[in-house]
Amino acid sequence: PNLLFTQLLPSVICPNDGDDVVLTATVRNAGDLAADAEVHFFYITPTDTIPVDVRPISVAGRQSASVQTNWLVVNKTFGLYAEIRNS
Repeated sequence: PNLLFTQLLPSVICPNDGDDVVLTATVRNAGDLAADAEVHFFYITPTDTIPVDVRPISVAGRQSASVQTNWLVVNKTFGLYAEIRNS
């Protein structure tokens, strides 16, 4: 498997502090074999990277799949980040 992100989007593009936002990560498997992995969601502060959630994902060979999680916006200036692990 060769997993990569094709999209990482919040449900609200310009949220306010305190908003409940759905984060959607779309993962593409560029390999021929199916793969199981975990998507780790984070937000980035000026001094740290804070975990939000971990979601399992299964992606067939040469296909894409999406996974979602909820995020309570602590500070609308913080960036979002995700990693694919354990594939």
